[in-house]
Amino acid sequence: MPAVISRFHQQHPQVKVRIMEGQLVSMINELRQGELDFTINTYYQGPYDHEFTFEKLLEKQFAIFCRPGHPAIGARSNQTVTGLQLDNADATRQLLQTVE
Repeated sequence: MPAVISRFHQQHPQVKVRIMEGQLVSMINELRQGELDFTINTYYQGPYDHEFTFEKLLEKQFAIFCRPGHPAIGARSNQTVTGLQLDNADATRQLLQTVE
């Protein structure tokens, strides 16, 4: 991501770039209110498709990191991870729900 931002700044030096970390739902609200021009975030097909335009930047791969001997090691389906306790607004939880 740093290389992308650097290249963008070189091509558009007049544009002020502010980097923030946040969850998609709060960023969407700031887009609606005109406080943000765009957000780079984890995309999952969902309720914002009709409201915003999305452009895929990268192929994102997810991996699960487990302690040795954990039952998820070698799992062949996402059913093993569906029981994870994640915050309702967590982007990873939202992504997992789309593939359940």
